[in-house]
Parts: sequence; C-alpha cells; structure tokens
Amino acid sequence: MQEERPASSAPPLLFLGPAAAFSFGFTSGLVSSSKLASKQFLAENAHRLPTTVQGWYFYQKTKNYRVAWAGIKGGLRTGARLGLWTGAFLGCEEAVDRAIRAGLDQAG
Repeated sequence: MQEERPASSAPPLLFLGPAAAFSFGFTSGLVSSSKLASKQFLAENAHRLPTTVQGWYFYQKTKNYRVAWAGIKGGLRTGARLGLWTGAFLGCEEAVDRAIRAGLDQAG
C-alpha cells in the first residue's frame, strides 16, 4: 500500500525549478552585463586614457568596480526575471494538474 501525500504539500519541482532558473539567469546575466559594462567603460573613457602607472592602476580599479557592480545588478535582474517566469509557469502547471486530479477524483 502506497502512502499518498497530503494535498497541501507542494512538489519539490515547484521550489527547485525557479531556484535553478535563478541560478542560470544570474550566471548568464552576470557574464553578459559584465562584458557590456567593460566595453561601455572603455568607450566612455577612450578620450582620456591614463598615461602613468598610477593612472592605469586607478583606471583598472575603477573599471573593475563598475564592471562588478553592473554584473551583479544584471545578474540579479536576469535571474529574478527567469526565476519568476519559471515559478509562474510551474505554479500554473501544478494548479492545472491539481484541478484535473480533483475533477477526476470527483468523477469516478
């Protein structure tokens, strides 16, 4: 005899799916936003590139901070978007599945 889960328990996929989608989206957004921010920083500062060693140090330091910040923001934005859409899809799928199961249980 197999034990049935209570009807109120959510399947693990409802939590793991959006978490995996967020992870993938964060990684993808981090990489793409970082590359874009790096190119944008170079384009914005191409007319005044540093000429001294100290100038290059601060140029790279500032660039790294801006690239990291833009990457984190882009990663969170993309990860949240992908995670929310995945969660909405899996939630709707689970709701339809439960409605069908409830209809079949009542029918027969």
